[in-house]
Amino acid sequence: MASEKDLLAQQYYPVSSAPAIVWKPRRWLSLPRFLILGAVCTLITLAVFSGDIAEPGLPGLKPPPKEIYKCQPPLPSLLTYFPLTADDPEVRRALHRVDALLSRYVRRDDMDALSVNVVQGGNVLFAQGYGVQRANETTGKGKVNQDTVFRIASITKLFVTLQLLVLRDQGLVNLDDDIKTFYPEFEIGKALDSRQDDDDEDLHITLRTLAAQLSGLPRDMSTLGGGGGGGDSEEYIVLSKLKHERLVVPPYTFPIYSNTGFSLLGNALRRAVVLADPTRANVTLDELLREKVLAPLGMGMSGYQVEEEMRGNLAVPRNGSNQMAELDFGWNKPAGGMYSTARDLTKLLTTVLLTPHPILLPRRTLREWLRPLSSLPDSRTEVGLTWEITKLHPSYTLTGREPRLYSKSGNLPGYHSELTVRPDLGLGVVVLMTGDDSDAAVLVDRVLEVLEPVVERKWVEKVKKRYVGTYVGGEGNRFKVGIGAKDVLSVMELVVNGTDLLAIVGSKEVALWSTGRLDEFRLAFGRDYLNTRPKIGCQPYWMSFDNMRVGDDNTEGAAFDRLVFEPTGKKDRKGREGVRAVYPAGGVTWERMV
Repeated sequence: MASEKDLLAQQYYPVSSAPAIVWKPRRWLSLPRFLILGAVCTLITLAVFSGDIAEPGLPGLKPPPKEIYKCQPPLPSLLTYFPLTADDPEVRRALHRVDALLSRYVRRDDMDALSVNVVQGGNVLFAQGYGVQRANETTGKGKVNQDTVFRIASITKLFVTLQLLVLRDQGLVNLDDDIKTFYPEFEIGKALDSRQDDDDEDLHITLRTLAAQLSGLPRDMSTLGGGGGGGDSEEYIVLSKLKHERLVVPPYTFPIYSNTGFSLLGNALRRAVVLADPTRANVTLDELLREKVLAPLGMGMSGYQVEEEMRGNLAVPRNGSNQMAELDFGWNKPAGGMYSTARDLTKLLTTVLLTPHPILLPRRTLREWLRPLSSLPDSRTEVGLTWEITKLHPSYTLTGREPRLYSKSGNLPGYHSELTVRPDLGLGVVVLMTGDDSDAAVLVDRVLEVLEPVVERKWVEKVKKRYVGTYVGGEGNRFKVGIGAKDVLSVMELVVNGTDLLAIVGSKEVALWSTGRLDEFRLAFGRDYLNTRPKIGCQPYWMSFDNMRVGDDNTEGAAFDRLVFEPTGKKDRKGREGVRAVYPAGGVTWERMV
């Protein structure tokens, strides 16, 4: 007679041998299998209970942390006005690390010559050359220095854009001039198909879309077989080929990198000068670039051609790439035919891009130039007037902001170059290389990884020293400036004629938003019912600037949110430069005491 245990076993495991079957589950639930099963169950539980319920057919995506939507008001760019020097101990140590990094890098088998400059504001902090100038010679001759001449490839496009802005400011062109103003024979896709895209009947490709890579034109149009003499023979080939091409995308859809577009742009600028002054019908691309850009900047070792004084300093890569050293780009020069040196390119940084007093361009035009015009789906990559822009994630910065790096790279066989600026820090880097390594942009990143934390820390220190403190201005007037979370310059106390303005707006502190003018700010009150909404970001602040004025009936009065600091020319109790704060709306002036 079967025992109770055997009967139970046969009830739940109806097979002939109950004892053997009872032990099978134990073998299946070995320790490794038990741990794996537990991990899977844990993951399933987390997915079910920690994620939001997804719509049918959509993945259940957990929204990013709300902190990333917080608005970070800009700090004043003091380092542009008061640049650092290489004598600063922290800066000097960082530059030693950069030198060691580059010295190791140039020893790579795929490197020939390397020239690197670092600029902060109007000061050159670092300028070094490495490797050999003429790597095509058996023993490798010539030491790389500041005047070694490199092909800068597509960095040429920066100078064509600068020329465009100069001619615009001189009244010779407008950014929204149609390319047909200068090339009436220009057509795109007409010979390919009589059927046009919806918007092709009113198609406008403008100088702005060409400079911003938003024209949609194809990347390259070869002019091989056109006589090689430059001029109209090459123009004819390109314009003829474009009749058999479609735009890659309609204008302003998203950026399409187009060397063809820049060749058209540069040659259109030459035609614009001739249209304005027919006596200059024979002006060349070389002459025009030198006249409008290179000569005013003092860039004597730059241009579309290798002049005799440049030839002795020309960097020549090894192997077959040396055939690019003096190849004439002809009609396509504006797309990438320039030569330059680290010293000359640095002049673009110190006299135009990273100075409060630029030459060639008024400040309003410089602000226009250093602006994104389009973005790509990654939310980090943008394009401006020639600029290739990367918006840094807050984790890359000490202050939690999202600054932009404005770059232009250039690549030809054997020649690689990169020019990058970070405007908020007034920081710029130039890298010129020959060899098989094409990672000039990566090398710029390595240099910035060393320098950015040091420069950013110096920036915040300078802001604190210039503005932070307790100010007094008579009975019933109290004012205090401090640094809040994420290095936001903030007003911690604002009492005007006995009225606590922070209490009125319901805030413990109000950020100071730099206007871009030295020592001028707007109080970022925002809208109290919107300030904490995570998806709105900076909208409550910029939309409410200048929303209230105080004054009599005869004037608009003083803006309620405007605040100005003024140096006193004296030292305060802590030995800092004396400063006063002026609040025009309240008719109050405070002197910094602590």
